[in-house]
Formats: sequence, C-alpha cells, structure tokens
Amino acid sequence: MNKLFIFLLTLCLVFGGYTAVASDESKLNKQINSINSEINSANAQINYFNSQLDELGRDLDHVHEELESLNHTLGSLYSEIQTSESKLGIYQNQQELLVQKQEQLRELIASLKIQKDKLASELSQLLVQFYLEAEASGVFDNQDLRFLKLVLNERTATEILEDLDKLSHLENILLASIEKLENNLADLNQKDVELKSSLQANLDLQNTILNEQRQLAGFVEAQNNLVAIQKTKQTTLADLVARSKAQQQESMNLLKNLSTKKVDIEDKLTKLRLARKQKDKPNASSKEVNLDTNFIWPVPTARGISAFFRDPEYFSLFGIPHNAIDIPLPMQTPIKAPEDGVVIKVRGGSGLDYHYLIVEHPNGYRSLYGHVYRILVSQGDVVSQGQVIALSGGLPGTTGAGFLSTGAHLHLEFTRNGSYLNPLSVLP
Repeated sequence: MNKLFIFLLTLCLVFGGYTAVASDESKLNKQINSINSEINSANAQINYFNSQLDELGRDLDHVHEELESLNHTLGSLYSEIQTSESKLGIYQNQQELLVQKQEQLRELIASLKIQKDKLASELSQLLVQFYLEAEASGVFDNQDLRFLKLVLNERTATEILEDLDKLSHLENILLASIEKLENNLADLNQKDVELKSSLQANLDLQNTILNEQRQLAGFVEAQNNLVAIQKTKQTTLADLVARSKAQQQESMNLLKNLSTKKVDIEDKLTKLRLARKQKDKPNASSKEVNLDTNFIWPVPTARGISAFFRDPEYFSLFGIPHNAIDIPLPMQTPIKAPEDGVVIKVRGGSGLDYHYLIVEHPNGYRSLYGHVYRILVSQGDVVSQGQVIALSGGLPGTTGAGFLSTGAHLHLEFTRNGSYLNPLSVLP
C-alpha cells in the first residue's frame, strides 16, 4: 500500500513538473507574441519611413536623369556659344576693315573731286589765255585785217611767230590736260562703282553680324535659364539627399529604441530555450544547455574590412557615424546567422532603397545586416546559428543597395542592450 502511494506520488510530481514547464512555456510564448506585436507596431512606423525613402529614391533617380540631360545640353550650348563668339570676332574684324576701306574710299573720292575741280580750273584758264593770245595776235580776224595788223604791229614778225608757237604749245598742253581729265574722270567713276559695291557688302556683313549677335543673345539667355534650372535641381537633389540621410538616421534611431523597449526579449528567449531543454533533460545545467553566446562570422572576410567601426573617413564622406563594419563581398554572397535568435525586423522588396534585417540573440545582443540583395527569412522566424538568412548586395543601382553605398559589401552592426558594439570585439 505504501509502495503504491509512493509510486502515485512520484507520478504526480513528475507529470506535475512537466505541466508546470508547459504552463511556463505557454506564458513565455504569450509574452513573446506580445513583444512581437509591439515589434509589428514599430515596424509599421519604419515601413512608413521606408515608403518615404522609396519615394525619395524615385525622385533622386529622376533628378539624376534630369541633371545628366542638363549637363549634356549645357555642354552643347557652351560649344555653340564658343563657335558663335569666334564667328562674331571674325565679323567684327572684317567690319573694322570695311569701315577703314570706306573711309579710304571717301578720302579718294574727295581727292578726285579736288583734282577734277583743279583740272576744270586749269582748262578754263587755258581757254581764256588762248582766246586772249589769239585775239591779240589777230588770229580771229579776216585775212586782210590780219595782214594789216602784222604790218602795223609794233612787234616784229619773229616775236609774233614765237607767240604763235607758244599758243600751239599751250594748245598741246590743253589737249593733254583734257585727256588727263577724261582719264581721271573715268577712274573716278570706276572708284565710285567700287565704293558703292563695297558699301553694299559692308551693309550686308553688318546685317549678318547683327543676326549673329541676336542668335548669341538667344544662346546666352538659354544658357542662363539652363544654369538656373540646374542650380534648382542641384538644390533639390541636396535636399533629397539630406532627407534620405535623415530618414535613414530615423530608422537607426527607431531600431535602437526597439532594442531598448524590448531588452527583456533575450532573457525570455533564453528562459524559453532553457525550459525546453530542461524538459528533455531535467538534470541539465545552464552550462550544459549552452546559454552563452558563441558568435561566428556571418560571411567570409577574405577581402578584409573596407570601413571600420566609427571610421572617421566614413563620417567625413557621408556625414553620419558608422556604427558598424563594412565587409567587401561578391554580390549575393550567403549571409549566415552568427548565433541562434529571432528575426525582429525585415526591410526588403524589389526596390533600390536600403534593405536590411535585424536578429535578436540571447543575452541582450542584436545584429543588423544592411545593403542586402535578398532576404530569405521573415519577421518572427526563429533562426539557428549558421542558417543562411540573406544574400549580400550593395552594388550601386541594385536591389537593396540604397543611395549611400559605393560598392558590393555587407554592412554589419552589433548592439547589446541598446548600445552599439564594435563587431570585431564580438566576433571571433
């Protein structure tokens, strides 16, 4: 009877213990569900920020395309302006030469007119002199009267003949002067024709120059408009980049707040694991069920580290602290969970914005994996050490790379109880 009682009592104790463990596990599951609910609420807020980042990403792409188009147009415009300015310089030089030629022609015309007037005056004087000499010698009288004047003239016949020779010589001079005048007048007429032609050519050239100047003014105005547009686009781009950085910083801050608010999840997860293992091995100690965290590297490090924890060069380049390390990798390198844990945040999709995931580990640790190309787990999944959880990315213009990545790599963060840790101090 006593043995039966003891046996029944033992059964009650054993099954009662299992019932208590099961009850505790159920409570822990409810607590985890409650925590996951809070995480989902926080994730909804992060998703809102990420939707803004998506929109910013599309705007940035559009602005980049417009800037490239503007730069191409500006390059063509500068080339056209240089060509137009070169032509304008040539036309201006030609205009100056034509103006000089015009002045020379005008001076020549004036000179020819003076010569013409002088020749006319000389001709008039010669005619008067010829008339006077002829009249004095009686050349214009009839034959009898001329003979009588020769007889009665006080001058000798020799003197009269000499005067007649002079008149003949003057006649020759007169004829030569008339011929010279006619030639000069012909030259004057030819020069006048050339002057009119040159003046017309000059006028045509001036009109051409004016048209070139109007075109140049149009080019300059178009250039100023394009420059103004480019400056506006550049300002918009700077604002968009600043907003993108702010949104990314907000996500990081929110991530940190989530860690602070859910600091007890690691303890609850540890207790849950311990309860489960002790259920199978009631006599196992905490050490035997491996409650300590023993991290492994999530990716190979054959290419070294491209940016270290709080790297000053990163801060000077992007303007935000680098609370992580960057590990250069080929695109789509498998990323493994460094320790057992629970996926508490997933930011993925097919867009070009920043994609990442966060895993909670025992003892207050949390790890973040950024610029991932593809995420292979879902929020709330329990992952085991060494399990492939994502594929690396980071190549600019690819899925998940975001707008601050300069090459293919893994952005790896570690925190404990909300404080950033140097991953090199956590990993072996």
